[in-house]
Amino acid sequence: MILDDFLYPHHQNESQADPIARAFDEKLEDFAQQVSYTCNLEVGGKLSPKDAYERLGNLWQQLQAQKEELGI
Repeated sequence: MILDDFLYPHHQNESQADPIARAFDEKLEDFAQQVSYTCNLEVGGKLSPKDAYERLGNLWQQLQAQKEELGI
């Protein structure tokens, strides 16, 4: 098993035939994983609340941009 597959697992949804929907689903999973890491770092004291807030805002903006790129 590749380390990235272990750390960043992706759910394989074979029922979605639309490649755009699958691409967005993958990006949404990445977003959720990064949000989880950011929250855990903040709760653990490794990241300040301000930095966590900024990081979450940046992640949200990236997700919105990716959504627009896909035309959703």
